Amino acid sequence: MSASFKKTYAFLLLGFHLVFFTGCSTSSTIIKSHDRQGSLKPAVRVVNNTPAALPKTALPLTPSKPEARRSVPIKILPLGDSITHGGGGYPSYRRSLWFMLKDAGYNIDFIGSHRDFVGYVPKHYIDFDLDHEGHWGWEAGEIDLKLGTWLQKYTPDIVLLHAGTNDFFINQNNGSTTSEIASMVQKLRAKNPNVVILLAKLIPMRDKDTQPINVAIHRLGRSLNTPQSPIVIVDQYTGFSAENDNHDNYHPNIEGEKKMARRWFYALTPYL
Repeated sequence: MSASFKKTYAFLLLGFHLVFFTGCSTSSTIIKSHDRQGSLKPAVRVVNNTPAALPKTALPLTPSKPEARRSVPIKILPLGDSITHGGGGYPSYRRSLWFMLKDAGYNIDFIGSHRDFVGYVPKHYIDFDLDHEGHWGWEAGEIDLKLGTWLQKYTPDIVLLHAGTNDFFINQNNGSTTSEIASMVQKLRAKNPNVVILLAKLIPMRDKDTQPINVAIHRLGRSLNTPQSPIVIVDQYTGFSAENDNHDNYHPNIEGEKKMARRWFYALTPYL
């Protein structure tokens, strides 16, 4: 057994449910850095469950159910733009994620000021907890500007944050976008100092390169991570096909939404 395999195996045993799939791969990487005094900073977990290798019949693939439900549901805030909002015939990743979590036995509550989609969504997709804070067409700065107002109405335990896609359309530089995301983190922590923030790398687009902003998002997550309020970087980019998993240039189709949901799910479960 190689040293790297032993380390991975030990990490999985200590920190995660150990789940095996046929014909797929699941990986998780610990990234550590040192501050200016040489002290080791808290680890940032980068979750990458390679969805391209998962069979279509694999949804949902879940760990065993928790032994007992929490008496109070964990409040999860889906926060972002149209990819979180859903519409145009597609309910967003939120639907698949909701059923994965409920089927696995977790007591959770989606929260947010909205319960809608943009345009038509088939009735058979409107069968889950609809609360969310997704805003179609909004840039990161617009979300940040309103976040404080929204947080007056609820207090999230966990946040799913996928923002920055619309910043491409105003040619905003990556530094400005990540500064706005950092401001969101600050507001979330002001409301709940123990909030867990799942910070997503953006899914690919057909006509834009999201890799540079994803590098910046990764660095931001590393710099802001703390033991009290962890930031978990969720890689929604790797293994996601803009051609096959989007129904247009920017928005996921049903299979793309399921891929996103699986990645959120495996990042969430250690905190539920």
